Amino acid sequence: NPDMRGMVETLNQLKKTPESKVEKCLTEYSSRIKNKSVIVIISDFLTELDEIESGLNRLENSDVILVNTLDIEEIDPSIEGDKILQDPESDSELRTYVSRKTRSNYKQQLEEHMQKIEEKAEKYGAEYILASTQEDVFESFLKVWGALNE
Repeated sequence: NPDMRGMVETLNQLKKTPESKVEKCLTEYSSRIKNKSVIVIISDFLTELDEIESGLNRLENSDVILVNTLDIEEIDPSIEGDKILQDPESDSELRTYVSRKTRSNYKQQLEEHMQKIEEKAEKYGAEYILASTQEDVFESFLKVWGALNE
């Protein structure tokens, strides 16, 4: 499909940017939308829920698909012990000790956060898709394409 190939090519050309604010981006973008549109938002959504909800509220007259992209290490971290964590978006570092209990608590909090994002999406009539960065880009977009055609 030529439309899908164009989307994939555009996404492949995008560069990683510093930490972004979902609400700010969606507020700015929503002010430019004049007609009902299909909007695909690709993010890790590791931000406050009220920021996500505010953004969804601004786009409620459009068809919205949230693609929550996370690395497998974010979903199921394998690190343990004394570690220095580096944020690739801001270059900040944090020295910490990661125990099994810490990992377990983290995974539980992440799962709850993703569930709440999905609930917010449902509240505003948006689709929610979880995509791992390890997935093939084309496979991830087949999920999005399927959501567009439901």
